[in-house]
Amino acid sequence: MAHLFVYGTLRPEANDPFGRRARQRLAAESRPLGPAATHGLLYDLGRYPGLWRDGAGRVLGNVVELAGPSATFAWLDLYEGGEYERVRREVALEAGGVVEAWLYALRCRPTGAAIVQGGDWMSLAGPRSTALKPRVSSPSRRFRRSRT
Repeated sequence: MAHLFVYGTLRPEANDPFGRRARQRLAAESRPLGPAATHGLLYDLGRYPGLWRDGAGRVLGNVVELAGPSATFAWLDLYEGGEYERVRREVALEAGGVVEAWLYALRCRPTGAAIVQGGDWMSLAGPRSTALKPRVSSPSRRFRRSRT
């Protein structure tokens, strides 16, 4: 079995609409092992975070055990995109012990992005919504009638 460390939009406790379908699919294809942490720096990239592997910080997340790693990684690689690379890393489980887990780390260190203090994306995602704001259109545009 393969383990996956998730630290942002794929965390089970995330409730933002961004990533909801991917979270649901991941939950259906895995078994939770619980909260965990790894070393690195967590950057706030707006609607989602990014983990930079180097650095003295600590990044909090969750570990799941994948039922079918090949199939799950096929769609997760697409979901994460070219900005990230899948790497193996030792992750410390909150319940005790260390596991080797895959995680998606940034390929390049971001410039101009803030570091998430404490390394916990949920500390930011709860109070502020990372969801896209709906567009507000003027009444004249919303109720425009066709001339045909």
